[in-house]
Amino acid sequence: MASTQNRNTGEGNQNNNTGPGNQYNALNQTFYPPPERFETPPQPSCLIPFRQDPDFVDRGTLLGQIREKCSAPASRVALVGLGGVG
Repeated sequence: MASTQNRNTGEGNQNNNTGPGNQYNALNQTFYPPPERFETPPQPSCLIPFRQDPDFVDRGTLLGQIREKCSAPASRVALVGLGGVG
């Protein structure tokens, strides 16, 4: 990530604002531009059709929540439990 840095030391006597005269100030700035956007992942090139399982229990609400969490940029979702049990 590229950054831009500026330094301004002002002019005059180093007075530190303790009395009459010129004031000396130091200013450091660092600017970090936003990260580059990653390209959109490609669509799958093929899908393997499976027959619908007659014993499938629809979990529409839960699947909707998972889909919503996964659709956010840079999101991570972890599913835990026994595989194939429920």
